[in-house]
Amino acid sequence: GAGAEANQESACQALYEVLTTVARLIAPFTPFVAEVVHGHLVRSQGSTVESIHLEDWPEPSGTRTDEALEAGISAVQRIVRLGHAARNTHSLKTRQPLAAVTLVTADEGLPGLVTPYADLLRDELNVRGIEWAADRTTYVHHEVRPIFPKTGPRFGKRMPEVKKTLESADGDALAAELEKTGKITIEISDGSHDLSPEEVEVRLVEREGMATQGDRELLVALDTRLTPELIAEGWAREVARSLQTARKEADLDYADRIRVLYRGDAEIEAAVEAHRDWIMGETLALEMTKADGQDLKSAPVEDRSFGYTIEKMSQ
Repeated sequence: GAGAEANQESACQALYEVLTTVARLIAPFTPFVAEVVHGHLVRSQGSTVESIHLEDWPEPSGTRTDEALEAGISAVQRIVRLGHAARNTHSLKTRQPLAAVTLVTADEGLPGLVTPYADLLRDELNVRGIEWAADRTTYVHHEVRPIFPKTGPRFGKRMPEVKKTLESADGDALAAELEKTGKITIEISDGSHDLSPEEVEVRLVEREGMATQGDRELLVALDTRLTPELIAEGWAREVARSLQTARKEADLDYADRIRVLYRGDAEIEAAVEAHRDWIMGETLALEMTKADGQDLKSAPVEDRSFGYTIEKMSQ
């Protein structure tokens, strides 16, 4: 009857909306598949939009939101941003694993937001562990020094005394005073003097073995001390990157399996052997064998010799 036809039409319309929405969502990842779906479902119905990649991004309907999810992901993004900045400042390669990151904050709610996404955070920062702390002075401290071109004419022969007073004071307390009041007050032999922000330089000094970035509420401290195991894992990641590049240059399909022949110096070969399963999984290699006399493409890892060749395997 008419009711059944209406229900069928409604179901078809819902299915059409689901399929076209999914096509737009997957377009950045599977552009050709999404284009075919768009052609069959949308352009075939007379749409003037010539490509799915010219469509608007889907907008969520209704007002349903997951505030905890949004807050957690926002916090993770903030931490990752600071962590990458710390790596860049210290020229630490993203592919080099680190032992841990310590997140220093007085915000008692932040661990609860971040912990559900700990695996994602470890992966993004390429660290093995996540630790929490509340006292940032364990990881960084402030030093306050006079800017001589600004303070020299004012204090003259008393400059050594000004310098010594600042050096012997609690740098963290001075930095906090400067931020709160806009000045620093010091006591020297002839009395009390105020120093303006233009007259002093505030430096954030990291503890040895740490790479840090942060703001007033959060400090991200990466442990930069590298063990032989971490170094070997970093080398294995570099090997995997070279093999992935070789796959791309050979124009292999993302599902093609390969055979790998390789040769390198003893340390690199040991790293490959220790992480063989992971490398093979990342590069879709079914075989990975040490070469014996074959001509290999040179791809040094941290100035250590390494060479390889790949070939597609029939399935």
